[in-house]
Amino acid sequence: MTLALKDTFAEMMTSFEAFKEANDLRLKEVEKRGSADPILVTKLAKIEQAVLAHEDANQKMTLAAAQAKKAIDEDKNMKATIAKLESKSGRPGGFAANDKRQ
Repeated sequence: MTLALKDTFAEMMTSFEAFKEANDLRLKEVEKRGSADPILVTKLAKIEQAVLAHEDANQKMTLAAAQAKKAIDEDKNMKATIAKLESKSGRPGGFAANDKRQ
């Protein structure tokens, strides 16, 4: 993960934690008084906008993680297929012996 993505992720998580804290406070006020303080509601709306501003980055990071996992799985499957083919062709370990990435 690049430094910019790490910073964006940290900002997103900070905003989300602030949102949870403010929302919990709002819920307590609603339970206690029947309504929430308008200043708190405004604060919560601003925090929500900050969280939503990071949604695009969140989607990109989620997609990148899924693509990385898929690539790793495909690499493992490809190596297993090659090993089976080499075994059938009478060259067991031919690919694995030359592959220093394992």
